[in-house]
Amino acid sequence: MRYLANGPKNIAIRKTTYQSSYIQGYTDVAVLAVDGNRRANGGGFCIITGINEPYTWWEVDLGRDYYIHKLAIYFRTDIKDRRNGVRIYSSTEANQANTGHLCGATTINSLDVTTVTCDSTARYITLYREQTNNDGRSTMDFCEMEVYVCDAGTFGDDCSQFCHCRDGPCNYTTGYCTGGCKQNWTGANCNGCDSSHYGDLCRKQCSSRHCDGISSCDVNGTCTFGCDPGWMGTDCIEKCSDGQYGKACGKSCVQRNCLDSSSSCDHVTGECAGGCNRGYRSVDCTELCSVGTYSYNCNASCDDRHCSGNQDCGILFGTCTQGCLSGWELPDCAVRCRDGTYGPGCKFNCSEKHCKGDSTSCDAEHGTCLNGCQPGWKNQSCSVACDTGTYGPDCRLSCSQRHCQDEAASCDHISGSCGGPCKGDWKEIDCTGCTGAYGPECSSSCSARHCKSDDAPCDHMTGSCDGPCGAGWQGDTCTDKLYYKKREKLTIALFFSLPFPL
Repeated sequence: MRYLANGPKNIAIRKTTYQSSYIQGYTDVAVLAVDGNRRANGGGFCIITGINEPYTWWEVDLGRDYYIHKLAIYFRTDIKDRRNGVRIYSSTEANQANTGHLCGATTINSLDVTTVTCDSTARYITLYREQTNNDGRSTMDFCEMEVYVCDAGTFGDDCSQFCHCRDGPCNYTTGYCTGGCKQNWTGANCNGCDSSHYGDLCRKQCSSRHCDGISSCDVNGTCTFGCDPGWMGTDCIEKCSDGQYGKACGKSCVQRNCLDSSSSCDHVTGECAGGCNRGYRSVDCTELCSVGTYSYNCNASCDDRHCSGNQDCGILFGTCTQGCLSGWELPDCAVRCRDGTYGPGCKFNCSEKHCKGDSTSCDAEHGTCLNGCQPGWKNQSCSVACDTGTYGPDCRLSCSQRHCQDEAASCDHISGSCGGPCKGDWKEIDCTGCTGAYGPECSSSCSARHCKSDDAPCDHMTGSCDGPCGAGWQGDTCTDKLYYKKREKLTIALFFSLPFPL
């Protein structure tokens, strides 16, 4: 695995330098080889040693030991014979001679910028030259010396490869880790992710992906068969963009049919939290109702309607186009008549009948009065007046039993009214009630009864107390004394009060 890196670092710049000799007028120029100026077309920015010397040298002190990867020498381009026979040494001690670790040597044909690989630990780099020039001189000149080291954890020619060793840096050339790898890494160079990780620095876990099916985990965490619904990207760890959801993020939140539709939704399912509009179903409300269903969330059944005749069932309202059976409401004939209506399409009102109770107390299908009829009316729908000669509740009262002063008086079918005065002490609108009396011709006084309650009712026909009698009285009218019962109680009391048996 390769990563972007800063590349090798030049550690020689502006470090302490020395050289064996100088040409007159060019003293203290040794530092020019580490000043960062690589100009190579003239001597004004380059070092030059003395002439007519048996040998010459130039040396840089790097300040401490480094593992030297490679170095580069920038020669003058106008005088090439002085680059011939230059040998480069590395050492841990000040050298200033042709000893130490020989990194390489140059010839007259060496490149203007010559690179040499040292792969050694050193503090000093020495360039050494003897009398090998064509003119018999050992003079040496060059413009810049750059010494490169790889940062810890990098290796290779350009230090662009990383190693992740557990103990110390890897080999700067091969990248080999001698002490094993850090967590999540594997391989001889510890530059590959283990089987459970991927990505930059192997930080991502293969198990955190949302792959569709079983997928291997390469360096990019690629999901071979794509992503689970709601996820995207090569490794399927990125949620769908806002407003998208589902497989390959191919569905749009705004194209759903939600009751509370919005531009954003659950990135996996697109769920409509408030349910679906009429005619749609499924979690994301994108499927039409199946055959035989309709309305919101398709939760109404066509079979539950009460249409008049066999009719089609639209997925929105399930409308019965030919009307409803008696007792059911439009548009889908699935709701019983309510609010005091009945019949086909609930077109009729219970209040138009003469039902006992409130105006909604009739059967939704046929209009039958559920609590019976108001006085003066009969049949199931309470729409027929009592027959001539009868009146009142259920038409069970007879006009002939009234006590009208005018025996030929009319008889209202509701109240039985005489339309005039009553005979004698008879009262009420139908002249069948007595004032403080009861019985034939109101001949018996209500006050002569012995009801337990002082305010007990007094039926004008029977005089019944409609409750218990007072002590010592019995009968419907509480006018019969309890003589025998009193005698029996007295005998029993006397028996138990004697000192010996009779």
